[in-house]
Amino acid sequence: MTEPSGEWTALERRVSVLEERMDVESGFRIGIERDLDKITQRQVAQGQLLQALALTQSEHTERLSRIETKLGSYETRMGALEMKVGALEMKVGSLEGGVNRIIGMLDTLISREN
Repeated sequence: MTEPSGEWTALERRVSVLEERMDVESGFRIGIERDLDKITQRQVAQGQLLQALALTQSEHTERLSRIETKLGSYETRMGALEMKVGALEMKVGSLEGGVNRIIGMLDTLISREN
């Protein structure tokens, strides 16, 4: 065989450099694909987390609405009770005045007998 010419050797070097470069870039592509896969997995997990949070928030909103409704009915009942207590206080006040008058009358009767 004949000795390769300078052009042929230069071509072989260029091919070797290109092959090395392709190997390096192939490694980069594999790394990029791995990173993209991790990002995709994280996005899926974040999407699931957001769905779970939305469901929990919806359940909490529902519960809060029921609690607010009950609280509203309790407030109404409490208002009615306050009115009844006020009426009872007035009646007790008038009874107290009547009892004091009766005591005064009894005191007067007792003092007359003595």
